[in-house]
Formats: sequence, structure tokens, C-alpha cells
Amino acid sequence: MLDPKTKKTLVTYSSFFAILVFMTSILVLVVIKAQDSWKEELGKEMQAVLDKYPSESYIVDKYIPLNSTISTSAAAYSLLKVGAAPNEKYYGVIVRIPSLIGPVPAVFLCHGKNCEKVDFAGFAVDLGKAVSPADSKISAGSINYWKQNVTNIIKKTRKVNKAPLKGIDDE
Repeated sequence: MLDPKTKKTLVTYSSFFAILVFMTSILVLVVIKAQDSWKEELGKEMQAVLDKYPSESYIVDKYIPLNSTISTSAAAYSLLKVGAAPNEKYYGVIVRIPSLIGPVPAVFLCHGKNCEKVDFAGFAVDLGKAVSPADSKISAGSINYWKQNVTNIIKKTRKVNKAPLKGIDDE
């Protein structure tokens, strides 16, 4: 049997940990529920940038899960190019890149199955409000660095999975 003081301490600690587990589980559920909305909204932001892309027209298609530590700051989507052959592969990657004005979401276009060619499409900012300040505060070297990283992200995702990628190879 437990003495009253030990019993009271046990009940207090048990209550505290029960509340802690309950709050943590609520937080986890909210994050899991928000993931679909996050993917959808990033796709819309990417589409807004691609609609302003001067040379070609693209439509954002499927979300591609990234197997990389950068996945908290990036998202990839398969793209459909208007007027292109159905077997041609195009991808859009939106990455949060650091700048003097803070993190800025940049959109990159990948051409080919392994991202052989990468183009910078623009910045995903609210209605273009920060486009000119963002352009002046982000160097060409930074854009080139992220072009190389986008290629590596797609290649790493393909290499880690080894199986056909959901959203990439299932078409």
C-alpha cells in the first residue's frame, strides 16, 4: 500500500503527464490534418508564378513527396506543359531561400526525368508586392546555387526510393 503523501504525488504526476500526452496528440493531429491544405496552397502559389512565366504554359499536377532534409523548406510537383508530348517530364519545385529581406519562396522548373535542365521561374509572393524588392536582394549566385540543389533534390528522391516515384513515374 502507498502512504497518502506518495499517493497524492503519484496522482499529481500522472495527471500532469496525461494532460501533456493529450495536448501533444492534439497538436500532432492538427499538423497531420494541415498537410493536405499546405500541399494544395503551395500548388496554387506555384501555379500563380507559372501563369506569369513568359515562355511556356504549365499546369501544376501532382505533389511529389521529397526524401530529403530540405522537405521542410521545399515542395515538388509534377507539371503538365501545354502542348508537350505526354511522355515528357516536367517538375516544379518551390523552395524557401534565404535573402536579406528574409526567407523568400522561389519557384524552379525542371525539365527531363532527372532534372537535366533547371530554370528559375520567379518568386511566389503575394500578388507581386515583393517581387521588385526580392529581385534586388537575392543574388544571381544564390539562384544558381539553388538551381544545382533542385537537381540534387530530385535525383536524391529518385535514388532513395529506387521504386517508381509516386507522382513522377506513375503516369
